[in-house]
Amino acid sequence: GYNFKHKYLADFSGAYVNSTRLPDGNRTAFSPTVSLGWLLSSENFLANSSVVNHLKLSASAGIINTDLDIRRNNQDAFFLYENIYGRGTNFTWNDGVSGANQTTTSTQGASPDLGFAKRKEVNATLEGSFFNDLITLQTTVFTTQMDGLATQRFSQYPNYFSNFIPFTNYNADGRSGFDLMLNVNKKIGDVEFSLGTNLTYSKSNVAKRDELFLDTYQNRAGKPVDAIFGLVSDGFFNDQSEINTLSKQLFS
Repeated sequence: GYNFKHKYLADFSGAYVNSTRLPDGNRTAFSPTVSLGWLLSSENFLANSSVVNHLKLSASAGIINTDLDIRRNNQDAFFLYENIYGRGTNFTWNDGVSGANQTTTSTQGASPDLGFAKRKEVNATLEGSFFNDLITLQTTVFTTQMDGLATQRFSQYPNYFSNFIPFTNYNADGRSGFDLMLNVNKKIGDVEFSLGTNLTYSKSNVAKRDELFLDTYQNRAGKPVDAIFGLVSDGFFNDQSEINTLSKQLFS
């Protein structure tokens, strides 16, 4: 960290992280962050202000390597980088006269290059106090992208290969928004009053997905991360001509 004349501030930090959820050779990574600050209230044009008591503008950016999003079926997962085989069901032949009790089946293919998901974040903050600390505020604008989320890319392989498809770092989600903290402070005699509010606005966006749906409205990319998908009933068909003009009913 560096402080120049109590006006300009800079900070660089980093973490060297390790995860046993990843294959040998990819289990460690360096996560750097940097931030810059400018204390405007120390500048000559605000040093004697009767309105501004404190005013600081800062910005930060970082790339954080994380294994918190290495998941399978919405559950924390290990060994996504391995060839996984299991015991399968029995099968018969000769009209059921002959058979075997056990089979060996594949669950997933190996992914020796599987790595961390990367949280790439940039934010800017303004904080200040005014009128002898009567009003204090802090507001931050932020944008974050989770890049390289682990997924199986089924669209890249024929369906009979589905049990051999490896996990790769492909999916990405984005989030952006702002938050605001505003307080009004007053001292009357020996009693101090503070009335404040906190506001947060955030929106999410599926930036990238491996998907190959029949109709484009089913695609997740471009929609909120927490979007809910389902079927909407259009009612009953009235005649054959209406059936012919609508999409083919494939779900049941």
